Amino acid sequence: MCVTLTAARPGPAAGEAFAAALPRVRAVARFATRRVPCPDIREDLEAEVVALAWRAYLALLQRGKDPAAFVTTLARRAAQAALAGRRVCGAEKARDALSPLARLRGRVRVERLGDRVVVDRGRRPGEVVAAELVAADPRVRVPDQAAFRVDFPRFRGGLPDAKRAALDLLAAGWGTGAAAARLGVSAGRVSQLRRELAGGWAAFHDEPR
Repeated sequence: MCVTLTAARPGPAAGEAFAAALPRVRAVARFATRRVPCPDIREDLEAEVVALAWRAYLALLQRGKDPAAFVTTLARRAAQAALAGRRVCGAEKARDALSPLARLRGRVRVERLGDRVVVDRGRRPGEVVAAELVAADPRVRVPDQAAFRVDFPRFRGGLPDAKRAALDLLAAGWGTGAAAARLGVSAGRVSQLRRELAGGWAAFHDEPR
């Protein structure tokens, strides 16, 4: 049951009262966003819940209501609004590919290509090989991309396992040190493999086909 107060502009006491209720608001926000897989998006949503709850808290005070009596309910409504795409500064566009709302609704899936390189584990649905990563470079002319998609799998398929794994990592943009750590070899060995692969690629193009 709401307690009616004299309508007035909220003062410093409103901030102190909300700060006292903030742990409950954050607890509701964490629970409501617990199924969001991305920690960054989850953190942003929790912040939006707090901001929306604060805005609603002030609006109720200006209407002469005492929101301290139902902070948990207010926080739940703010969480529902945040998960539905409402923001303090507007609303998320569900058709925007980079919008967290579109990802939450399962309409799009955004991933870094480098995280999906197959390293000698067989190709599974939804994964890509290095040929697709390199051929997607917009700086490469379309005819060259088409030729690369044909030539690269043949070249890669003729490599031994160790060189194929190194090729996948290097083609995806991994540095020498990171690739060495992933492959369990020294950085010098990766540099050597890089040179061998470059020479092998050049020789592959010189062979009659």
